[in-house]
Amino acid sequence: MNIALKTTQYSIHNTYLLEKKNNVIVEGTFSKIVFSNQFFTMNGIYFFLALQEFELKHHLNGIFLQFHPYQENNLRLIQEFIRIEYNILDYYRRQNHCNKKISNILSKQLYSGCMKIYRDFKKKPKATTNFDNSHYVIKISGIWETVDEVGLAIKLVVACPP
Repeated sequence: MNIALKTTQYSIHNTYLLEKKNNVIVEGTFSKIVFSNQFFTMNGIYFFLALQEFELKHHLNGIFLQFHPYQENNLRLIQEFIRIEYNILDYYRRQNHCNKKISNILSKQLYSGCMKIYRDFKKKPKATTNFDNSHYVIKISGIWETVDEVGLAIKLVVACPP
């Protein structure tokens, strides 16, 4: 079980990086992130994505969440995610003594107003799944590093109902 945080509940002091491993997707390394506080520990960091005025677009290559990034509440939320993304990557660079360029993948996707919803094809989809009435979560599973960049490994997932 994982717990989704509000952006205001996040602190870099609860973020831990595991040992770097070779990355098979891109040439470089990958470090998993662990979030831990006095109540729980979880692999990765999960955040509620409480967007206003969004809609779903079905395309051949998946389902996309589209929203207005400059709507007042959305912009405030996006700015919080930008701060979190920068803080995590800056923390990683300081811990690993590297000055590589930060790749702001999360920021770019949020400002684009369009994010693909990740679906786990290993799990059988529930007949009752209704993406329109779902809550969405951004999962940060770790940090990838290439020769000249570092960035977050992220997914947008549908939150399971309580």
